[in-house]
Amino acid sequence: MTGQKLGTAKKEKPTYYTLRREWAQNKFKEEEKPTKIQQYKHELYVWLINRLPISVVDFVYSIPIETYLGFALWFLLFFVFIRLEFGVVFFICSLFFLMFSNLGQRKEGELSAYNVFNRGGKALPGQLTASQFESEILHKY
Repeated sequence: MTGQKLGTAKKEKPTYYTLRREWAQNKFKEEEKPTKIQQYKHELYVWLINRLPISVVDFVYSIPIETYLGFALWFLLFFVFIRLEFGVVFFICSLFFLMFSNLGQRKEGELSAYNVFNRGGKALPGQLTASQFESEILHKY
């Protein structure tokens, strides 16, 4: 105990894995009693953690429930359209919907990767232009 005063020893901060292990073993403090939904989520977590690697369980829990519901709805509609013999049409329309819903607006001053869409045809910093390429090929400096 040289160099340390009594009572000043720092308690080590619990690591991510010790907190996870405590959670999997149902070690909750009295004020942290889980709700019913949290209990079901916890039971599913314990069931998954005993069968899958931690990284897979983390990935499953990192995706919001709305995403799972969206996929379930899409597959349900897809199978309905397959029964109606319009499965390919639904699939292609879904792809177009995904493409157009993920298009975004550029912020003011943000450059496009394609110089034809930038004001004055301005290239991105570090982008290889035709004139630079030509001078390198012809060994012009």
